[in-house]
Amino acid sequence: RPNFDGLLKDFDKLDASNLNERKTVSERIVELAWNSDYSKLVPAYQRYYEVVKQINDPKLLAETELNMALAKALANHKLQEQIIAFSQKAYYALKGFKTKSVSISQTDLIKTMGNPTKKARVSDECGIYLSDLFYYYPDLEVSVDEKQNQGEIIKVFINENNKFIINPNAVLDHTLSEKAFIEKYGTYIEASLKSPHHYSIIMEDSQFRIEFKDGKLFSVEIFYYC
Repeated sequence: RPNFDGLLKDFDKLDASNLNERKTVSERIVELAWNSDYSKLVPAYQRYYEVVKQINDPKLLAETELNMALAKALANHKLQEQIIAFSQKAYYALKGFKTKSVSISQTDLIKTMGNPTKKARVSDECGIYLSDLFYYYPDLEVSVDEKQNQGEIIKVFINENNKFIINPNAVLDHTLSEKAFIEKYGTYIEASLKSPHHYSIIMEDSQFRIEFKDGKLFSVEIFYYC
């Protein structure tokens, strides 16, 4: 089974004109780096980027440059307590209304967003949600306990009305590009090769999952651990 350092040596020995072999080896190096630890990503992407420049496909170049920025950030990953401190006061601004963390009263929800497009029960074997009754809006999903007048925001689609505010210096809105997000906050996130353009901010009992589409911030969702 090839090891990471061995593959780096193999790659560095290959002639620059041997593009197919360099491509195969560098893809394997990247895959191995993602499966071991973040510190290996930078040397892996340095090799892969050499090949991508030779292939000269603009889309692949842009994607690889994004992954190189991500590799640099992940190699300087913050400690868990720094990440929790960074995100513990996060909240949403929905049409100007500021939520308390991910909570909103049912009254404020209706006042701000109007009546939901639909209501539905979800299966919640773990009991992780406030309630198994969900309100669905075009740009929002909320778990609502109607008796207690409480709501818990599960998913927000980011647009000109909705922002995710991690702290006063970290406001994530619809103008935020994926590249800027990685450059500013990449040391606080988790990422994986299996789900590109999806990032997590890990907290004590949950995580925020942040998704980008076409290079722009698309949605933020909270996941609770079972």
